[in-house]
Amino acid sequence: MNVLGVGAHYDDLELGCSGTLIKHVQKGDKVTMMVITDSSYKNPNGDLIRTADVAYREGLKAANIVGAELICLNYETFMVPFDEALTKEITRRIEELNIDTIYSHWICDLHRDHQYAAKNTLEHRKPAHQFKKFSPAVRYDTCCCVWGIMYWTFMEHCHEQEGNNRLHPRNQQRSQARVSGTVSRRRA
Repeated sequence: MNVLGVGAHYDDLELGCSGTLIKHVQKGDKVTMMVITDSSYKNPNGDLIRTADVAYREGLKAANIVGAELICLNYETFMVPFDEALTKEITRRIEELNIDTIYSHWICDLHRDHQYAAKNTLEHRKPAHQFKKFSPAVRYDTCCCVWGIMYWTFMEHCHEQEGNNRLHPRNQQRSQARVSGTVSRRRA
């Protein structure tokens, strides 16, 4: 199966669905991560906080950990359009890569770049494709649960990749809770 994750910024796919993408890779699926913006960031005063080069290197490292190919469309951060040009580019990549399953943002996400990334991706949607949203659920407590599960799945994978299969005991407890289908809300 060919899987595509579409995120507005480099950290979106890592935080939103990296555990799921890793599981696809482990099953032998070909996974591609598409990032729409260059993910550079300036504060409200216009001071550069994160360069596009730093963001790209971080995104490439994350894609390597996941085991995915990385594509960046290099739109300016906070300037993702909802237009035919971006939809056509996403469509071209979907067809070129023969994608079966697509993960992207929830279209009601509060961040405009996330909304437009999802809407442009959905514009392409054909019946043959499965489209799955990865953004958090509406309720805050559910959101924390979902993000926590994905974070621990990603962290476990990082430790395994580095040859360090041992997590801190507190993290092992959280990991075991995730595997059994529960998430402990108790702070350690």
